[in-house]
Amino acid sequence: MSSSEVDSRIDELVAAIIAEQDIEARRNGWDRDSEPRAPAPEDEIVAAESARGRSFPQPYRCFLARHDGWQYQSAGLSLFSCAELAGTDEEQLYEIAREPLEDLRADGEVPDELDQAMLIGASENDATLILLLESGEVVDWLYEQTDRFEDFIDYLEHHRTELVSENAASDAARARVGAEWEPALRAERDAALLTELRSVLADAKTGTALEAVTTPPDAAPADSMPPACTARSLVVHAGGEDEADEDEAESEIGAEVSLRLVLYLGAQPSPAEIEAAYRAFRQAFPVAGELTWMPAHQYCFPEETDADPDVLDFLADLAPDDSGHFGLRAMVTVDGDPRCRYTLNLRGLPPEQHDDEHRARASFCEVLVPADASAEAMAALTRALVECLPVRSGHAGFAAYSDAEEPSNDVIFGWCRRFFALDVGLIDGWLSSAHHRLRNAAWLTILGPGFATALDEVGRLSFAPQFEGEIVLDRTSSGSVIVRTGVAPVLGDIARGEFPAALAAVDRMIEPLHCGTYYQPGMFSAGGIYFSTLSEELAPFAGHHATAGFVRRLIEPRAFLCTPREQAEALLGRLAAEFDSKELAAWQEDGGQDFSTLMRLLYNATCAHPTSDLAVEALEFAGRYDTGAVELAMNNLLYALFARREIERGLAVMPRALTYAEKDPPLLHNAACIYVAAGQLEPALECVRLAKQYGYDVAKLRADDDLAPLRALPGYLELVSAE
Repeated sequence: MSSSEVDSRIDELVAAIIAEQDIEARRNGWDRDSEPRAPAPEDEIVAAESARGRSFPQPYRCFLARHDGWQYQSAGLSLFSCAELAGTDEEQLYEIAREPLEDLRADGEVPDELDQAMLIGASENDATLILLLESGEVVDWLYEQTDRFEDFIDYLEHHRTELVSENAASDAARARVGAEWEPALRAERDAALLTELRSVLADAKTGTALEAVTTPPDAAPADSMPPACTARSLVVHAGGEDEADEDEAESEIGAEVSLRLVLYLGAQPSPAEIEAAYRAFRQAFPVAGELTWMPAHQYCFPEETDADPDVLDFLADLAPDDSGHFGLRAMVTVDGDPRCRYTLNLRGLPPEQHDDEHRARASFCEVLVPADASAEAMAALTRALVECLPVRSGHAGFAAYSDAEEPSNDVIFGWCRRFFALDVGLIDGWLSSAHHRLRNAAWLTILGPGFATALDEVGRLSFAPQFEGEIVLDRTSSGSVIVRTGVAPVLGDIARGEFPAALAAVDRMIEPLHCGTYYQPGMFSAGGIYFSTLSEELAPFAGHHATAGFVRRLIEPRAFLCTPREQAEALLGRLAAEFDSKELAAWQEDGGQDFSTLMRLLYNATCAHPTSDLAVEALEFAGRYDTGAVELAMNNLLYALFARREIERGLAVMPRALTYAEKDPPLLHNAACIYVAAGQLEPALECVRLAKQYGYDVAKLRADDDLAPLRALPGYLELVSAE
């Protein structure tokens, strides 16, 4: 390609890139900050070549002659100017940008071919570098090579193509948001949900079976009963629990309890629905104060403020973002007091994309007000929102929020173990399940048309006579049902014998449709890869493996009061007492935090006496959780049950045990022995086949006389023969 052809191609690509960036800027309502600089004088290009000890390849040299670098050529990434390449700029950007690469070079983590590469660009957002090789190739680098281009023109072409693709994807995301406002799509989704719910409830027990009351935990003895609490009094300040500064409004809040409403939606809210929701919010809580608001977005953006929260001009600025988020977060703060905030968070969400997986999740509407705000106003707002939003389900009552610091989270965990009507103020991890299941019973339990119809059809919207007048069903014109337990929410202080029996009755009513697992993709990334590790609510819940128990606390309260962690620790204590095992001491010495470590220690503690009654009890317990050494625990459990000739018990755990066979092939040997003892030769033969497939030593199978009945089966001897 001649010099003039290179110049022409660079001009075309730069113009095309700017055009795509302009499209993005107009779509998002911002000013384009990407700007290629004016041409670099020839002497400055020569100086840059001299400083870098090389002549620049033709395409890159032609680019500098037309543009002396490019500020924010892409998000946060700039291409260096000649002064920056030469190191004559005041900021010394080249030297600063190359430091991470030099560290990697010192550690031998940079390939030889890149060792002499020259930096031509860097990102201010992360460690991304753009490298130019002596061959003229361009490398995109983030701790390792993430992409490679034939030359600088190819690099620009790739960037243009990416922008075109991103703009098309953004247009498609916005179109998908608009499609969710269409009545036909919503009706189709609602019909599919109802079909699914009917299938789940087909074998559910009818209302008469729901009258058995959950046995509540025992209250503390009268002489040691703690004093009564109000929701407003539950607060952790910067100085510690219940330790406020002289001016409470100025003290930093670590954790507190709010009155909260959460509605899970079957579709993204439309602009008209968002406006109607905001008007209903202001009608219910017309407090005076400064309005702080921001549009829903995949990432956080600066908040806007308005002096008058009842001037709705700001709603016109709302639009879906590039990834398909749409909505509003609005907060009115009274007299600058952080404990007197009234918040509406209405958010339309696209499916979660993580590890090439697209997981549907519910859009939602969250309302947060002070714990001592009017319960009647919250109930009226709930009804208004149910009538104007595409609601599938929801709940309202007291919820605890923290600043995400460990001491605050520990306090909230303690609150939840005492106050059984208190929820945790987390939403994200429940959105996948809430798309088609119910979160929990609460003071207000909201059943959208699909859930209300399905539960009504099987007689589950009825309650024992003892709850007459306490549990009230409010049927709305939209077909939803709001189940209300009492005039106002309660904490359910079990330490004072105040177990919320009415809530438990409602929870039993919806139990077959409870949400399944907690799933919250994390935002931590390394090398551009995002990690998702959150399968429990707060850190203390994870440490106790207690989220599932928390969800069922109104139905099985003792399972939450004695968590899996506490049960495992008790088993370790008994194993230490009976067999002098050292694992409990190791757990205590380690500080006892990670549940997976605890499960592995529990397995280790059984190994010396695997067939004892206590070891079998511990192995059965360890086998319930998909963590630690679960595959080894299941293997040893099958071994122990076969050795004890408890064949029926072994068959009962077999389906779960076999799910770990590929991770621990010896498990299949023990499984085959149990099947043979039960007279089930075909399943035993299949275990042998899988054991060989997974690399297990077939000589052990061939020599085992417990498998002798298999020797007469066609194909068995061939399976276990030496190859």
